[in-house]
Amino acid sequence: MTIAVLAVASILHAAVGVFAAFAADEPAPPIHAPSLSPDKPAPTVNRICQLIEANAEAHGIPKDFFARLIWKESRFDHNAVSPVGAQGIAQFMPYTAKERGLVDPFDVEQAIPASAGFLRDLKDAFGNWGLAAAAYNAGAGRVSSWMRTGGFLPLETEDYVLDITGAPADDFAAGQEVVNRPLDPKLGFHDACRSSALQRSPCHGSSRNLGAYSSPEISAAASPSTNGTDYASNLPPFLQGTIRLSAAFARQSAGAESMRCA
Repeated sequence: MTIAVLAVASILHAAVGVFAAFAADEPAPPIHAPSLSPDKPAPTVNRICQLIEANAEAHGIPKDFFARLIWKESRFDHNAVSPVGAQGIAQFMPYTAKERGLVDPFDVEQAIPASAGFLRDLKDAFGNWGLAAAAYNAGAGRVSSWMRTGGFLPLETEDYVLDITGAPADDFAAGQEVVNRPLDPKLGFHDACRSSALQRSPCHGSSRNLGAYSSPEISAAASPSTNGTDYASNLPPFLQGTIRLSAAFARQSAGAESMRCA
């Protein structure tokens, strides 16, 4: 009898652990990999913001939008590696880096210009920066299919576009363009970029809130991009809708909490 009870308890414990991991919706901890040029010093936030501004201007990208996208991708961590292998500050997958001629994705001097050029090409292909951001995250093929056949983008991509632009992806599919929102209306771009990157949430230890922008004018980056599997897309349509409504409510609650803790 005792053995049977222990066995049942063990099974329940394992099941609860699996459910909790799924319900928490936390990305795996970031992995770090060395640059292909290990002798180079780590980039400063000042240099990262300079590169973002210069390359945004060179490619006609709204610089506040570009800063939010890079922040969402990696929180300016030049050595970040996602659970699926996206690399560096701009989170290039190896095959995309090769296609774009990016030799070292961990070198911000290479990765940020490559990211800007890639975004410019995506904008030219899809017509606006919101859809360019969606394609940067989910892939151009996935976004093209979504626009052609309808349905849903991956939940991660919907969150990604909303976090960066402040508007849902559906708005951009309908032809809306990104509305320019300064990182901080009281500061110039460079100072706002630096201060946004350096301000961290003091009241939460989880990766979900650690890097959230503190200014109310900035859409908080809830977590770095993971380019992971969107489980909801594999479910029946009526369940997808229910899950997405729940996720939207959770995002709203998490955003309010981030603002209180910032």
